[in-house]
This record gives sequence, C-alpha cells and structure tokens, in this order.
Amino acid sequence: MVAACLRPAVPDPGALRVMIVDDSAVTRCVITRIVDAIPDCEVLAAVGGIAQAQAVLRDHVVDLILLDINLPGIDGLSGLPALFALAPDARVIILSGSCAAGSPTALHAMSLGAAATLAKPESSPLAGGSPSG
Repeated sequence: MVAACLRPAVPDPGALRVMIVDDSAVTRCVITRIVDAIPDCEVLAAVGGIAQAQAVLRDHVVDLILLDINLPGIDGLSGLPALFALAPDARVIILSGSCAAGSPTALHAMSLGAAATLAKPESSPLAGGSPSG
C-alpha cells in the first residue's frame, strides 16, 4: 500500500523532498537513513516499483527521485519517462549496480534525462543478496 510508504505527516516546507524507488527493502531503509541524516532533506516516500512511484507522484511533489533500474514489472529506465511526465521538475539520480560510470546503461539513463548515475556496491549474503551481485 502506497500510503504506508509516505512520510512525514507534516513535511518541512523548506526541505528537499526525496522519493526512493527500489525493490529492496534493505536498500530503501539504508538510503532513507542516509537522506534523513542530511540537513534540509527528507524522504517523502520509499516505494518498491514504478507503479507505486506513479501513485505517489499523482498526489505529492518531490524534488529528487533516487531510482533503481532493476525493478519488478516496469524497470527503472522504461518507467523513467512516466515519472518525468508526473514530476517534470524533479531531478532523477539512478542508483543501480548495473550503471557504472560510462557504461551503456549509465549513458542510456542520462539520455533519458537522469541528472546522474551512481553504481551501487555489489550485493553480499549479509545484505540479502547473492555474492555475485
């Protein structure tokens, strides 16, 4: 349910509003903690896929979208145009293990309008992933 992912109840009007779109609950939690520790930034929503992100954007304005590529259903790159249609002023940073600087995936993301790409570190068994990533 999207509403369970929304926070805070009374947003700070001067804060940078961030939405995290990643299918890993562990990743969403870690990124939320990092963003929440940055002054004047707050996570408005943390969701697991493009459809949930679209539902949030229909009712809320975000300034920054942190978007994974490998998502169930619609992948992040395929869903990016739909997110921009709902949030044309938002900046998007792609966070994915498959978008190292200069890679074809990173270049494709940038051509679709992403402001930047950041490669996530390889997954480990401790993080709930496979050792091969």
